[in-house]
Amino acid sequence: MPTNTTGTIPKPRFSHTSVTNFAQHIIVYGGEDSNGTIFSDISVLDMSLSAPIWWSPPISGNIPTARFAHA
Repeated sequence: MPTNTTGTIPKPRFSHTSVTNFAQHIIVYGGEDSNGTIFSDISVLDMSLSAPIWWSPPISGNIPTARFAHA
């Protein structure tokens, strides 16, 4: 069954890394789009809510360079 989400949906990408923490959040980092743009952003899908929402956490300090196809 499809689930509608709200918030700031990340741009389409491939070769990104995503992880989940006990089915409450999906965290997406990096990746590349079909134009060759490489991302260094982080997006979080909060699935603990009745209506899942995407958001981008604030990032500070030494931010990793943009990357794709990484582990």
